[in-house]
Amino acid sequence: FFDDPSSHRVVSSLFMAMNKFMVGLMGLIIMSKLNLDAPEIVEKVRVGVMISIFYCSAGYYWIFSVISSKEDKSEFVAIPARDGRPVKKQTKFDYDLASLSDMVQSFAMGVFMMFMLHFQLGENRLLFFQAIYSPFMTIDNPLFRIHILGESDEHGDLIRPWVSPSIFGNLFGGGDGSSGRG
Repeated sequence: FFDDPSSHRVVSSLFMAMNKFMVGLMGLIIMSKLNLDAPEIVEKVRVGVMISIFYCSAGYYWIFSVISSKEDKSEFVAIPARDGRPVKKQTKFDYDLASLSDMVQSFAMGVFMMFMLHFQLGENRLLFFQAIYSPFMTIDNPLFRIHILGESDEHGDLIRPWVSPSIFGNLFGGGDGSSGRG
């Protein structure tokens, strides 16, 4: 079982899911023990969030530098032909840069919303979860897994184009997650 490369991906994905679950569970236990209304605790959680933001930003820069150094010009079918529309091909380099841009924008919007809710409404639990989950979301991203961890983009859930979950896409019938880039 463990000699097959596909089993390594399964074990790696399972290990990552278990880690996220365990960290989330431990985070809930720790959060239940903390007095998140105490100013000294809030200050420590803010420092944790800033460290988390720094590490995620450094990870995004690292991904950008690896993508830029590779400049993979091989093409793939970004949007398959359907409904009379032609097939659109895109280079992996262009697709990865666009995906990285989307990832950074999503991260920045999440940080902005979290800080807005924290400073405007006094919500401290969001700070705690942002400090815990942001690094996991960065590490679990296909770009990080391909360019930093060195996983193959030829198999499984790392084959481009990646399906990004969309609540509104599923609501209105376009839930395939295709971003329409081309």
